[in-house]
Parts: sequence; C-alpha cells; structure tokens
Amino acid sequence: MTRKRRRAYQRRKRTHTREGLSSTSGSRPQTSIQDPRTPALNPEHLPLAAEDFLCQASEVPIGHLPWIVELFRQEEFVPFQNRLMSICLERIIEQPARYEQVRVIRRLVFGRGDTLLIARTGWSKSVIFHIFSVITGKITLQIIPLNKLGQEQFQQIRRIDGTRPCLVTARTRSEEKDLLERIEAGQYTHILLGPEQASSRAFRAALRSPTLQVQLGLVAIDECHLIEQWQTFRPEFMMLGQLRAILLPDVVWFACPATIDEATERTVLQYSGLRPVGPDMYQTEVIRTSIDRKDISICVRPLPRNKVTSAETLFFTIAEAVTSLEARPSDIPKTIIFIDSKTDIERVVVYLRRMLVSQSAQYPVNRRYVQDLSAKERSVCNIIQVYTSSVSDWDQEQRYAEFQKESSLIRVMVATTALGMGVNIPDVSRVVLWRFPIDFDVGDVQQRIGRGGRGPGRTSQAYILVPYYAFDSEGTEPAVPESGMSSAPVVTRTSDVMAQPAHLATSTQAELSNPTHARLSQTQGMTSKRTWTGLELEYRRRLPTAFKEMVNAKCHRSAILRVLGEEKLPSGS
Repeated sequence: MTRKRRRAYQRRKRTHTREGLSSTSGSRPQTSIQDPRTPALNPEHLPLAAEDFLCQASEVPIGHLPWIVELFRQEEFVPFQNRLMSICLERIIEQPARYEQVRVIRRLVFGRGDTLLIARTGWSKSVIFHIFSVITGKITLQIIPLNKLGQEQFQQIRRIDGTRPCLVTARTRSEEKDLLERIEAGQYTHILLGPEQASSRAFRAALRSPTLQVQLGLVAIDECHLIEQWQTFRPEFMMLGQLRAILLPDVVWFACPATIDEATERTVLQYSGLRPVGPDMYQTEVIRTSIDRKDISICVRPLPRNKVTSAETLFFTIAEAVTSLEARPSDIPKTIIFIDSKTDIERVVVYLRRMLVSQSAQYPVNRRYVQDLSAKERSVCNIIQVYTSSVSDWDQEQRYAEFQKESSLIRVMVATTALGMGVNIPDVSRVVLWRFPIDFDVGDVQQRIGRGGRGPGRTSQAYILVPYYAFDSEGTEPAVPESGMSSAPVVTRTSDVMAQPAHLATSTQAELSNPTHARLSQTQGMTSKRTWTGLELEYRRRLPTAFKEMVNAKCHRSAILRVLGEEKLPSGS
C-alpha cells in the first residue's frame, strides 16, 4: 500500500471510530450485533441505528461481520449497504476500496445476481472472492486454471482472519484421503480447484451433500477467458456451467478476466454457468473497468528475415550484464521472456548462458560468469532460469519463491504461459514476448505483458518481437504480371537484413550494444523493400486481422485496447 493510500485509509477508520463513540450518548437507540433479527426500527431512528452498526462493523471481530451483513439485508438498510461493503473491504485489504469493488461485492452479497467483472491485471480482482466468505459466512468455490496460481491464492486467503481454505488437486487428494469428506461436511471457507477436479464424479457427488449445499454461497471463476482459449486441450473448462444444475438457485457466480474480446465474452457467458445478462436478481451484470496499464510501455519490433528463430535477437536482455569489468548480474533488470515452444526455450537459455560466459571470459577469474552453481550470483545457471509445466512442482516452487525476492539471483526467467497469468511478482521491470503466441490471441499478449510493473509505483517495458512478415513496412505486394509474363513473385534481393520500421526505430543504448542490433542500425535507410514471396504472402494471409492491426498500428496500445473492448466503457470511466 502506498503511503498516500494508507493515510487515507487511517483517516477514514478514525472517522468511523469517532462516529461510533459519539453514537453511544444522547437518545440514540442502543443496537447490538448479537441478534441480527432486530425488530423494525422507528424511521426517525434508522439513520442513527445504521451509523451504530456501521461503526461496529469497523471495530468488532471479523467473525461477527456476517451478523451485521445479514441485518443489512432488511429493506430499510438498503441505502447503507454500499458503506457497509466499503468498511468490510477496507478492514481486510487495509486500504481504500475501489468503487467497482464495492459495487461488485454488494451485488454478490445483497443483489443475488451473477457478475462478470472485466478489469486490468493487478486490479485486485481476487480480493472480491477472498472477502465474500468472510463477510457472509458462506463457502466460496473458486475455480483456478493453474496449480501455481491456486497455491498463491491459498496462501493469500490463509492470511485473512477467520478463513480456512483448501486446495483440491490430484496431489492433495492423494495425500489427504478424507479431503472430500471434510469438504462435504462444510469444514472449509474456500475450496480452490481446477476445472478437471470440479468436473470429476467424486467432487460432484460431494457437491450434492445437503450439508455443503446450504452453506455454498459463491462460485468464482478466475481467469475465465481460458474457457475459450483452452477449450481444445482442457475441455473441462467448457463443463463448468454444469455446476449450476447441481447447486441451489441462491448461489451466485462471479467470473473475472483481465482481457476478453467480444467472441470470448460470448463463450464465457454461454458456458461458465453465468445466468442471462441483465441488471436484476438472478441475472448477470457485466461490469467493465479500464484494462489500460499506463505503467507499461509497449514496443513492437520485427525479427529479421534471416533471424526469425535466432536466439541472438534476445541478447539485449542480458546486455547490461557485460558492460563492466566484472560479473554484475544485479545490473540485469528482472525480466520474463515468454516463449511457447519448450524446445525454443531450451535453445534460448543455452544461448543466453553461453553469451554471459563468453562475454566475461576476459575478466579476472573471480569476476567472471561461470556455469558452476556454487558461484551463486555469478552462476549463469542461477541468473537464467526456466519455468514451464515440465519443471517439477518442487523446482517450480523454489524458482518462483526465489524470483519473488527483490534481490533475486534469478534475473531472467524464460517461461511458457505457466507464468503468464495471476502471478504477482511486484518488481518485474521487463517482459519480452518472443515470436507469435500459439493462438495469436491479443488478449493473451495483454495478459503476459501485464506481469510487469505490478508493485506500487513500478513501471515496466514490454517488448513484442514477431516475425518480419507481420509488418506491412517490411515488404511489398508483387506486381500484377502483364500478359505473357511469368506470374512468379519478383524478389528484389538487396540484403537479408532488413531495416527496422520507422515507427519502431527507437532503441536503448543497451539494446544496441549487441552486434546484431548494430548491424541493423547501419543498414537502416540503405535497403529497399523486398517483394513478398509466395510463402510470405501465405503466412501473412493466415495472420488474424486483430493481430496484424496490433503490429502495424501507429499506437500499439490503442490497437490492443480496441480489440479488448475498451471502447465499451461507460462514458466518464
């Protein structure tokens, strides 16, 4: 929490306290949280009674909050529900609540309506499904896409007073034989599990337990855009809507993506279990906030013709580490490089480690980068690390824990999408996307670059490096052949190294320290455009329109936001 927001929170808390102290004097009716079934109040006394309860909500043990929340379901307390939700949120997150957070939690608690919340990465969407059980006394069923994300959410929930979460995975079910029995008995406040576990016969049988049914209050689907993106290789995402038929009508649904385009939104509304869209009870309201991350600068650059698959194009990520006369890995900004091919990840890691060793070979022996793990901060095996689903659970936990440290030995993490969502490492200052994402999803691009700049006051640079043929400025269409002439594409070969497009021409000095980048600079303005070959034209034809627009737009940020529905925001947002 920033100092400014902390001061604002403390001022508000003191105000509630002063109001509460003053409410104990005079003719104000005495109220108590011990019995929420308080008789109807005289309308003249209602504001004073509401103030009493609001004051108590800011002071009583957290375990008493469900009683106060139940009281505020009465019609006469409806005007005060927003303030109550704001107080409850601020008690748990210890900072001023966002307007939309209050709006969503009020709808889930009092409105008995489902909600699809679209908000940027780092917006604290998870706070909403963490707090629901605390203030209602009901159980939350939380669908998580990755075990790593589930473990992180599990730890965050455990830090909140009065919670008892459980994480359901194949591993935990194997280790805790009676886990489902305890879930049936309603012993947990939060049940975290993936779609595969949620669709299993054993878990669905547990859901039908009358004891559990009456205690369930919320189904939360985190990163719900994956229902569309991962439906092919994880079809259980498309089965989440079947849970609606098992649970009682009063159970509300909450789904939250950071990035979602129009087609994905339709899929989510159809298959996630959300009710038909509408503002009333037992309907779904779509609440949009800006997904723009102004703390992230975006640079889109071409991978040259002869280096589309070359790891050399990533040398700039370690360039800062070889500019002095000693190994200084702390000079490397904490970086995540996203690559979807595990084979390519291995190649890139080998190249980056080898370059660190070779570039420092002239340094004194005790100041060089080395392969030896015992050298700790000088070991390239520590500095450049891998994070994929193929890495063992234990190694994933160790690497993630190390990468979270501000003084982490790991400076560059080369990863698949396993590190691409819901991961909250505050000081990542550079994110690189190398080549196309598997599904060409612009939303996935926004998700990945959103791993940077997450800490208060932090900023991040995002580099999106894609093959040259995605750029209109890198070639020209073949001329239409005259009658009798060959129809084969004409290629004007001047150089295999193409100039960087003018709108991407800015580079930092550190990036240009790579000889490859230096050669690119020297050839700028001296090469003419090549005519696209037949194969290149086919590649260009297969590129999704939204991705081509993002690459070639004068403002890449605006193009991304347009695809992801930023223009649908209510006026004034």
